[in-house]
Amino acid sequence: GFFAAAPAPPPRGARRRASGVSARASYRAHLSDRAFRFDARERLGAALLVAVLLWFEYVSRDARGDDAATRLARRLLSLERASTFRTATLWATAFLGTVCVVARVPKNGKGKARVPTVVLRKAYHVLAAAMFAPPLCGASERINGLVSRETLAAAYAVALAAFAALEVVRTRGASVRLPKALGGPVRVGETIDALFEKFLDHRDAGGATVVLSHVSLLVAVAAPLWLTRGSLGAARHDAVATFGPFAGIVAVGIGDTCASVVGVRLGKTPAFRHSRKTAEGAFAGAAANAAASWALWRASAGDAVSWRAILPASLGAAWLETATEQSDNAFVPLAYLALLGCASRGSLSLK
Repeated sequence: GFFAAAPAPPPRGARRRASGVSARASYRAHLSDRAFRFDARERLGAALLVAVLLWFEYVSRDARGDDAATRLARRLLSLERASTFRTATLWATAFLGTVCVVARVPKNGKGKARVPTVVLRKAYHVLAAAMFAPPLCGASERINGLVSRETLAAAYAVALAAFAALEVVRTRGASVRLPKALGGPVRVGETIDALFEKFLDHRDAGGATVVLSHVSLLVAVAAPLWLTRGSLGAARHDAVATFGPFAGIVAVGIGDTCASVVGVRLGKTPAFRHSRKTAEGAFAGAAANAAASWALWRASAGDAVSWRAILPASLGAAWLETATEQSDNAFVPLAYLALLGCASRGSLSLK
């Protein structure tokens, strides 16, 4: 087929795991030992996936006979053509700018101080906030000339599917077979794994193991919008309808980033016993959550900020982020959203 198992590359330097075994060597062994053929279980899984996609394609047809993909293409290329171009320009500029900045970060300590991996990873949290906050800001569905929230929700789903496909390519060590005149096989899987290597920590081993950090970051910003789509037309005093889609951007894109940077650079007091997270980082995260919530609320709704709603959500999300040591990107925004809804209902009942 077009994708095939990559032959084992020549040895070269790689990061070391805690056990002293080279992660790159382990990845090479995984590629060389495994026969990259679909077994019965994988064939069944692929068949079920295709069946589910075909079923959704069938049930998503409207009265005109158009499926969801056709409606999305019409929205992007016809109804929101100018908005699509402006949004794509914004996203491309933000992404390329972040990549250029991260590429200039020193990989070793020669001449410059090494940037901790946890801080380096937060650059993409800021990227998520810069890319996805502008389309959400505003009181109407069409915001500042960018795509609508419905289109943004669909874009999240497409990106999640693309991430899943790339993880399959990376973990299977796939390569593209090209003629020798064009350079021979291109080791796509190993190339993706090498790009990931700079950002992996103890929570993501890389190599043959699935990496979930980037997937959880996407889910963090996408899930609140998916969960609140039905309430977009609700009353403006409803905090969930007004501010729910921003939960991931606030809690992970801004609050988590500030907490990590302050904790690494200035933190000295452990938040809990035997915890690597600091009280200084926790306070910085809570303050950043509240400040970002206030700013984005004013930008999106333009009316008075409901502090009774955003303060409990900001403090609760910061506490959960501080109390966990695992990859919690996908769960902190859900806690923020739940606390936002509870506080909003409570404040409404007091009026």
